[in-house]
Amino acid sequence: MTIELRTEDQDRRMPRAGRYRNPLRYSDGSRRTDPDPFVMRHRGRYYCYSTGETQVNVSVSDDLVEWTRLDGALAVPGRSHYWAPCVLYSDGTFYMYFSNRPEGSDDPHEEVLQLATSARPEGPFTVAKRFFDTFSIDPHVVPDGDGGYVMFYSTNDVTGLDDEYVGTSIVADRLVDFDRLEGKPRAIVRPSIEEEIFEHDRFGDGRDWYTIE
Repeated sequence: MTIELRTEDQDRRMPRAGRYRNPLRYSDGSRRTDPDPFVMRHRGRYYCYSTGETQVNVSVSDDLVEWTRLDGALAVPGRSHYWAPCVLYSDGTFYMYFSNRPEGSDDPHEEVLQLATSARPEGPFTVAKRFFDTFSIDPHVVPDGDGGYVMFYSTNDVTGLDDEYVGTSIVADRLVDFDRLEGKPRAIVRPSIEEEIFEHDRFGDGRDWYTIE
C-alpha cells in the first residue's frame, strides 16, 4: 500500500475507499477500541472479530475503512472476557478459536482456549470444544503448506515453572482436525529479556513473571 500526503481539499475529492484516517469510522458514529482484532475476508466483505468483556465482537466492512458493528458473534452464559478470537472458513463452516473465563472471575489464568462453530461469518457461534483446562490464550491458526494447519497460542506450560524466566510463552501445535490438536506443542518464543517482565516478584519468592503473547 502506498501512503500519500494530501491537502485537505484533495482528501475530500478522493473516493472513500482510497483514504482513511485513524481511528477508523463506525457507521453509527461510535468510537470503539476493539482490541486484538482479527480480520477475515469472505465473499468480498471483511469481518473483524475482537476481544470483548461479555462477547466476541464482530463488525463488517466493504472497504476496510468504514465498519458496521453487528450483534455479538459469540456469548456463552456464565462466561466472560472473550480474548483474541481467530476465525477460519472451510467447507461451509466457520471455526472460531478463542478463550474466555468464568463470569465474575478476576483471575486471568482461568482463561482457557476453546473452539466454536457457525454456518455464518457473523454468527451466532456455538461452542464445540474446549482444548485445555489450564491457562491458554491468543490462538492464531495458519496453513502449514501441506493442506493442514498449525495453531500458535500462549501458555504457561513451557516456562511456567522455569527457574530463571518463569512465565508465559508462545507455542505451536499441529491441528489434526479443526477440533483436535496433535498434542505435541513446541516452544516458539520463550521469555529471555527484562523488557518482557509482566510483574516483579510475583510470588513473593524473588521470581519475576515474564509474559510473551
